[in-house]
Amino acid sequence: MNLRFLDVLVVALVIAVAVLSPSEAAAQNKLVFITSETGSGNLGDSTDWPHNGGLTGLAAGDAICRNLATEAGLPNPLDFVAWLSDSTNDAYCRIHDLTGTKATNCGQASLPDWAGPWVRMDGFPFAESIDLALSPPGMVYAPVVFDEWGSQAVGYMFTATDEQGEAMLTWGTCSDWTSAASTNVACGSSQGTTDRWTKVGVCQCDNTRSLVCIEAGGPGADLPSFGHDGATVFVTSVGGTGDLSSWPEAGGQVGIDAGDAICQALADAAGLVDPGPYKAWLSDSITDARDRLTHDGPWVRLDGVPVAFSKADLTDQWLFSSINHSETGDYNNLWVQTGTQVDGTWAGQDCSGWTDGSSGTAAKGISPYAHYGWTAASNQSCSSMARLYCFSDWDSWYLFVEGFEDGGFSAWPAVVGGR
Repeated sequence: MNLRFLDVLVVALVIAVAVLSPSEAAAQNKLVFITSETGSGNLGDSTDWPHNGGLTGLAAGDAICRNLATEAGLPNPLDFVAWLSDSTNDAYCRIHDLTGTKATNCGQASLPDWAGPWVRMDGFPFAESIDLALSPPGMVYAPVVFDEWGSQAVGYMFTATDEQGEAMLTWGTCSDWTSAASTNVACGSSQGTTDRWTKVGVCQCDNTRSLVCIEAGGPGADLPSFGHDGATVFVTSVGGTGDLSSWPEAGGQVGIDAGDAICQALADAAGLVDPGPYKAWLSDSITDARDRLTHDGPWVRLDGVPVAFSKADLTDQWLFSSINHSETGDYNNLWVQTGTQVDGTWAGQDCSGWTDGSSGTAAKGISPYAHYGWTAASNQSCSSMARLYCFSDWDSWYLFVEGFEDGGFSAWPAVVGGR
């Protein structure tokens, strides 16, 4: 996907956690941030990148991160590296303070996997470790979102790095970060989880983009507690066409009723305690998805990560985090049937009321997005396979246990209901 149409995308996110000062956030964990400074793919251009220290290439990217961290008063500013790859170095190795490629174990006897964990500048967890943050499993809890000052800056970041943390050489590296020509390079999204934080699509080296800065080196402190109470939401582990009655879990239902049946069946099969009623995030020409939900939030994923704190928050175009976590516990990057615009209303295409799996189109979302693309990324064929979003619509909140809220991952979370 070409990202030129989003060259200027700086917005204020509405979230319900207080942004910490840099020193407060750093006291909890290693940090990850997006640079407030932007420029072209020529990182040695001091006009674009005045914090590059007069360096070029990867060294310039690291200098930008370190100098910005120093100005913001972050502890250990010299430990930051830019999440960038070039023709001889993978970002995965660089985050371990090493050089080389994953294919050569970053020059070690075995592949290192100990970098992390990290929190964002608001103190909320980003990822447990670099191997978990990449795909698979793509276990990214919340998008990066914040710059080194704790300000919300949303856009795209140069990476030249794929979902495994390796250089995307087929897409280019801006001549190892020395070129501002109109050639391709991989970018990540500040509003992406799973693999979209490092590879969302193609940018050009003459675009103006940010960098991702990650505190590298040895293992950091355990993640802080992050479990939240709320009604649960998940993306289905199974998919199908726009004819929802054809899904095995539909139970003989048709249209939107089939979507609700699919959600309830999957929640029941996953053994969620008090799992319903679940409703699919679907609109048709008669009903808007937002009006199908009587509960006014909050909603949280099954790992306890908040998604939205109210229905207004759900439909204002920016989620706290993406709905990329399924009822079976995987983190994914999937197309999702919605027929729904970002404000929760019908998008005008719905596979003939969710009964057509062979022709026509419907609006679909992409599960790792926390911006408008979560529900309305593009129109897609009704014959193509996609998942569903499932929202609990019971006026009850759920408490998450078994370690997820403490950063532990040894067991699937039990869920208990309570008024």
